[in-house]
Amino acid sequence: MGDVVQSMCVINNRAFIVANNSQKIEVVRMDNFKSIGVINGFASPRYLLPINNSIGYVSDWTDNNIKIVNLNSLSITGSIPTGNGPEQMLLVGNKVYVTNVGGFGNDSSVTVINTMTNSIDTTFK
Repeated sequence: MGDVVQSMCVINNRAFIVANNSQKIEVVRMDNFKSIGVINGFASPRYLLPINNSIGYVSDWTDNNIKIVNLNSLSITGSIPTGNGPEQMLLVGNKVYVTNVGGFGNDSSVTVINTMTNSIDTTFK
């Protein structure tokens, strides 16, 4: 499974298990918990937020960005810069609100991402 399971998200009968220290997301079938695949390429993944059935955002704590993940090909397709230490996210309409808790620096901001363009709309400090 990995070292330090941070969070888990169920999407389309698949569990996406975010393993922080192992720098990966393990994907398993919900009916038998057998591995479907692994998403690699993270520095310190924290939380996965589904945007739709094929795209998800993953907060990457030490990289200070949100990784855009294709949930079908199980691959990272891009990234969006945030404040320091991005953590949990909330999807409201076509906006994602990212809490930046500081990581290894000081921060207490909220980054707002437009999911239609995968770009930052604004940052509240």
